[in-house]
Amino acid sequence: MLVRELILHSSNLYFQPLRSDVALAVREVKGTYLGRLITVRGIVTRVSEVKPLLLVNAYTCDVCGSETFQQISSKTFSPITDCPNEQECKKNGIRGSLHMQTRACRFSPFQEVKIQEMVSHEHLLLHWH
Repeated sequence: MLVRELILHSSNLYFQPLRSDVALAVREVKGTYLGRLITVRGIVTRVSEVKPLLLVNAYTCDVCGSETFQQISSKTFSPITDCPNEQECKKNGIRGSLHMQTRACRFSPFQEVKIQEMVSHEHLLLHWH
């Protein structure tokens, strides 16, 4: 998806398990399930506040005024510090510094949930976000 599309379009997606889905116990969740949607049976022990997750970071150059967008694909990232504008800063050998523009950034709601296995099984914790 292009960065511009992420900024211009907003949507929320909700998942509901199929009736045919078999719920897994926490202890049955293994690495083979990474990247897949599963149904887990357990007790919610902790829920974090809803926080903003940065999807696209927007910057403005203090020298040429150009906008630069950085697509973020994880919870941690390294911000861009030097202006990549070929027509102004790089052409003239100027090292313009970028400043984050929060109003032009794209955020998504983010929440962490911790669940514990049901009482009938051993107490195991699973943490996902």
